[in-house]
Amino acid sequence: MNKITLVWQKDKNTIWESDWIHFLFKDITLEIVDNLDHNKFINNSVIIDLLHNAPYHNEYVQEMYRRKYNFGLVHLTDEGSNNDISSYQYCNFVVRNFYRKDMNDHVLTVPLGWTTGNRNLSKDKSSNERKLDWCCIIQRTDRNRQLASYAFEFMPNGLFYAAEQHGPRLSVEKMSEIYKDSKFVLCPGGRITPESFRTFESLESGSIPIVLKNDYWKICYGDDFPALQVNSWEEAKIIIEQMLKKPEELEAYRLNCLNWWNDSKIKTKQQVEHLVEKTIYKKEIT
Repeated sequence: MNKITLVWQKDKNTIWESDWIHFLFKDITLEIVDNLDHNKFINNSVIIDLLHNAPYHNEYVQEMYRRKYNFGLVHLTDEGSNNDISSYQYCNFVVRNFYRKDMNDHVLTVPLGWTTGNRNLSKDKSSNERKLDWCCIIQRTDRNRQLASYAFEFMPNGLFYAAEQHGPRLSVEKMSEIYKDSKFVLCPGGRITPESFRTFESLESGSIPIVLKNDYWKICYGDDFPALQVNSWEEAKIIIEQMLKKPEELEAYRLNCLNWWNDSKIKTKQQVEHLVEKTIYKKEIT
């Protein structure tokens, strides 16, 4: 059985999800190839690309198809569901982040995971060991994030850091350190969807993510998605104050979040492995 080749069509050092992608494929026998000139066509491969700035992509995928190669696609960062996905029809399978309606059965949508450098490999801290009751780290401000700032302006023992207002953008390592030391993490959504990396980075850090209620969470992650869902940031503040008064229940809730995420990582990884086995390995054998 040949190795599967991960083919990076963009510089993996500039892609936020590169660590997460390597985690999902780490138990598959792999070779890794940088294909920044898009001139390498490899059978039994998985192409990793961002399609919003990839004028070469459709022609590249069609050439792979013409050669009758077995290949999958990892499609990243289609938050607005506006990328051209006509190439999907030529792929044995597609793994993508960000939910998009009406995907075919050969398309698997996975969580955003963590930005590179943000994986938690250290010992988990209990709620009592965490110095901060809450934190919120954002790079830019918008109306929703301003409301979070106003709601928590006078909430003690926390940290609200907006790079646009407070100084330089924090390093991934520094953010991870803060998350690991926080009981709750406020998780405002991205530019378009309710989902953001901080939601899953807080889960990875063993914190309790707080998100605004939205049907998106149930559609993507089911009824048991454990993040604390609130109607407003003012409500979030009240709930945090109440939960801090019940440390045993707080710790149980935190562990439920952590266990859900650990199970979700294993399940997602197994789904990716199953796709590779079903659509590449078996085709190779036949």
